[in-house]
Amino acid sequence: MSELIKKNEIGNGRLLVGADGCQVNCICPEGEVIWSVGYQGGIHFVQPLKDFMTHAHRLEIQGNGTFYNKAGRMVCQTLGQRAYETGANPDFKPSVASEAEKRLRKQLEQVNKASNSIDRKMNAFKRMLEEQGQVIEEEQPDDQTEAPEEGTETTETGSETETPVPLQEVNKEGAE
Repeated sequence: MSELIKKNEIGNGRLLVGADGCQVNCICPEGEVIWSVGYQGGIHFVQPLKDFMTHAHRLEIQGNGTFYNKAGRMVCQTLGQRAYETGANPDFKPSVASEAEKRLRKQLEQVNKASNSIDRKMNAFKRMLEEQGQVIEEEQPDDQTEAPEEGTETTETGSETETPVPLQEVNKEGAE
């Protein structure tokens, strides 16, 4: 009969299995096999088996396998939700704004500051010219066009508008 392993002895233990494989049985205090698991050759964690045992149950290894409990600092990480928990910052909630949006907002703020600075400089320049008696004519936006004077014709060529010369009445008597 092989050695029986208690639940509290498992810890971070490994099961070293030879090429022939082995079988691990869970035995209740009455000696009855509750469940058994077969393992292929290699090194396997035994910790997942703890979840299916009570403190009264024992593990028995049959076949070409050896239980080794000197595993050092390695820990068997269970799969599932706990596998993705790091514990680094449990209260972390991502911000609503992404990094790209934050950079864009900062850049827009810098552009607005520069624009305000240019506006202040232009206003100061206009005041200076008004003090000297010069006037700056402001351009009108593209959607606002002045109506031509009466007696003039306009023609459009492409995207440009030609400014017409007022029609003059020709004196027919003096024309040759």
